[in-house]
Formats: sequence, C-alpha cells, structure tokens
Amino acid sequence: MKKTVSYIIYGISLTGLAFLAYLLVIIIRTDYSSNIPQESSCPKKPEFNLSRHLHSWDKSQPLTSFPYLVFLDSVNTCDIDAIQQNLSILDSINSGNSTANQHVIAIALTDSLWSQIDQSLVNYNPDSLIILVQWAERFNHYKDYDLGKAKLYRVVYKFWINIVANQLRTYYDNKPSHKYDFKFNYLTAICQSKNLAPPIGNTDFEKIIHNLINKNFAYLFSKFWHDTGIFYKLIVLMLGSLTVYGYYRIIRFHTKTNVS
Repeated sequence: MKKTVSYIIYGISLTGLAFLAYLLVIIIRTDYSSNIPQESSCPKKPEFNLSRHLHSWDKSQPLTSFPYLVFLDSVNTCDIDAIQQNLSILDSINSGNSTANQHVIAIALTDSLWSQIDQSLVNYNPDSLIILVQWAERFNHYKDYDLGKAKLYRVVYKFWINIVANQLRTYYDNKPSHKYDFKFNYLTAICQSKNLAPPIGNTDFEKIIHNLINKNFAYLFSKFWHDTGIFYKLIVLMLGSLTVYGYYRIIRFHTKTNVS
C-alpha cells in the first residue's frame, strides 16, 4: 500500500514536472521583441508618364486591358501625389468615366499588388505585416482629406487590413504558439480595432499561458481566488502539495543513493 501511494505521488510529480517543462518551452520560444519598425518616408522614384503606356488600353474594357504590372513597377505606390497624378491621366484619356478609372487604380493597389507580394509573406514575418499596415494607414487618412476619392482609399485600406488579418490566421494555423509573440498581438490588436480580428481562439489553458508569459501573476491569482469554488481550490492545493512532496521524496531518494 505504501509503495502504491509512493508511485501515485511520483506520478503526479512527474506530470507536474512535464507540465512545467512544457510551459518553459513555450516561454523560451516566445518572441518578446517589441521593436516595432519605424514608419519610413516614401522612397523617391523617377517620374513616370503613364500615358505612354496606354496606347493599347481599351476604354470599353478598362479593367481588363489596363497595364497593371507596368503601373506597379513604375509608380511610387506610397506617394499619394503620384497616384493622384496618374488617376488624373486616366480621367483625361477616359473622360466622364471617373468611377471606372478609380476602380482601375483600386485593382492595381489591391489584387494586382497582392499577387506580386503574396509569396513574400508565406513565412511568418510580422515586421513585413507591420510595414504593410503602416502603408495602408496612409490611405485611411487620405479618405478624410479627399472626399471625391474617399471610396478608392477606403477600398484599398480595408483590403490590406483584411489581408493582414488573414495572414495572422494562417500563421496561427501553421504554428499556434505565434499568438504569444508581442508583434503578433500588436497586429491582432490593430485588426480588432477595425472590427477585422483574425478568428483566433483561446482555451482557458492558453489564457493561463498567455498571462504567465506576460507576467500577469497578480491577475492569475485574483482569477483563481475569486472566480473558482472552494472545491476547485482544495483540489489545486492538494495537487500542488502532492507535487511538492513528491519532489521532496525524489530529492531525498537520490540524496540517499548518492550517499550510499
């Protein structure tokens, strides 16, 4: 009987040790880096005359015949003045069809641009997503100052915030522990503020890990003390005591063995 009790205590102790080892691995592998990339100014590009590349642009089918690749390779896409200048060129060539012209630019700055950079975001790269969000935020501000093109800017902005949210979900699906990283949570918070939070759930156990990583010990103790019943508290206390006692017995056993 005594041996059986000892085996049970050892088993509980080893289980507790395995749990602590699991927590330690997650904590060690978590990226705590909070160095958010600084928003940089737009790099300068040579002036580009879009009109020279529109000789084959079919104005009856403006969306399918526009030279998107030429536009993206040549126009400074983070410079609103350059975008507006090229939109003015479209309006002068395809006059009276401003909505379609803005639609062309919207496709260039969303689907076409995404097809060029999507492979660069296959692997987990939070810095690239942060830089992408910083670029997209420019359009979120432009819509408040240029009401005539507000819809264009809004479409571009929402498209990229959706892309960021979807990428976060993909990273999470591939490696759930990413959600403990500082930059991952930073990006998730941005998406949540736009009501586009990635569908990432947290079990009660994962919430405990998250708070342990963020050193919210007072919060964890408060939740345990105020939000659990007396029976649960007794169980935790008993298991904790058995685990500590088990470690004590294991240490004593190895000490006696070494002495012998």
